[in-house]
Amino acid sequence: MKRLVIVLVVSAGIIAVCVYARHRVSTARERLHAYAAPIFAYIEKEDGDAIKNSVETLVKFWQGEHIYLILFFRHSEVDEVSRSVSRLKSYARFEEYADLHAELRTILWQIDHIWQSERVRIGNIFLSIIN
Repeated sequence: MKRLVIVLVVSAGIIAVCVYARHRVSTARERLHAYAAPIFAYIEKEDGDAIKNSVETLVKFWQGEHIYLILFFRHSEVDEVSRSVSRLKSYARFEEYADLHAELRTILWQIDHIWQSERVRIGNIFLSIIN
């Protein structure tokens, strides 16, 4: 009986951590998309000050979020997003709007990829077992 209780408690803990991690990456994904939308609009208008302010907000958000996501997901994927985010400030500062647009698209693709790969699906489970 004790073993059953221990197994249930451990299983509940694992499930709770998985649900929290899934919620965290979903929230990060939604917020990154929300922060990116005005930046794309400002790039179209070539509004330098608004771009810099919006990029600064996105970078600050990611610096706080990165700490939590690195605990739950593959470091290489989260670090790749962080490297891309770190380039945004210099693109905005030097008014490299084409590069900024491309880098922001890359960031959104990367966070979408992390979100997709962490979804609970039969394909993800079998791919994890095979690799």
